[in-house]
Amino acid sequence: MGLFTAIRLDAYPSQPFAALPTDTAFSLRVAGALAWAAQLAYEVLTPDKFSQVLRQWQWTNPQTIQAADSPVVGSSRTKGFAATWSDCTIIAFAGTEPNQFSDWKEDFTILRDGRGAHEGFENGLDAVWTTVERIARESAPGGLYLTGHSLGGALAGVAARRLIDQRIIDADRIKGVYTIGMPRIGDADYAQAYDAAGGQRLGQRTFRLVHGQDIVTKVPPTTLDFAHVGCMLACPRGGRFPAATPTPTIERPGTDELFDAAWSLLDLPIFSTDDGLPAYPSPEHAIAMAVATLPKPIRDHLPDRYLAALPALN
Repeated sequence: MGLFTAIRLDAYPSQPFAALPTDTAFSLRVAGALAWAAQLAYEVLTPDKFSQVLRQWQWTNPQTIQAADSPVVGSSRTKGFAATWSDCTIIAFAGTEPNQFSDWKEDFTILRDGRGAHEGFENGLDAVWTTVERIARESAPGGLYLTGHSLGGALAGVAARRLIDQRIIDADRIKGVYTIGMPRIGDADYAQAYDAAGGQRLGQRTFRLVHGQDIVTKVPPTTLDFAHVGCMLACPRGGRFPAATPTPTIERPGTDELFDAAWSLLDLPIFSTDDGLPAYPSPEHAIAMAVATLPKPIRDHLPDRYLAALPALN
């Protein structure tokens, strides 16, 4: 559990989600449920809380995904979980823990491998790949959904492509990749190959949610030839995601992107009108107060803003 990623137990839905639809079209309702799964992935190391939430949702067969402990400073601490919902397997990856150097190291690595993939995210997946591969091979008859917030969204995307490229499962087994505040995971060639994987199915089934001015969705920048994958659906700060079909990503490289991202960090609550939005539902009052002082492009990124922008349980 991280100080800045845990939320109160009573903030989690206490009732089961409605059954999954049978097709692979984008669903706001599915996006909402998987965003909650992405949040819960942060709390897998709090077993009592984690288990209670899954019981409330009536998700079964829980399995923890966790990188082996390592004495090496900065080694990957990738974590998440898998569970069964409506005859489908859900794999959810945790994102960046603000107090974990290894997570920031993965986020800000700008080196790419021979395929153009972001090395930090590939290394993060490597740390748990044996477990992810096994879960995918044993996934429920209905298929597989992958999700994650921030770094977790990047890991979900990288895992989906690797599962197809290595023929671990057929592309049709991947029903959807729903990412929450996802950074770019490779260069333009990688993004093109990602979208084309599985006969164009992977790109068509990858849905990127972007809330407000979420700064993480702007990195690594297009000025360094990074590009987004899949289809995107956005909503304004404090708004709701519309009942619309996500649109394919079209990147327009701009030399001012890095400058704009850096400048946006000066958008502090004390310098602008209060949004009047709910406080972060942390178990710790001091943490909620600290979150309230964050620059708005960072505050837009926190998972509670995404959860509030998505529909209720049913």
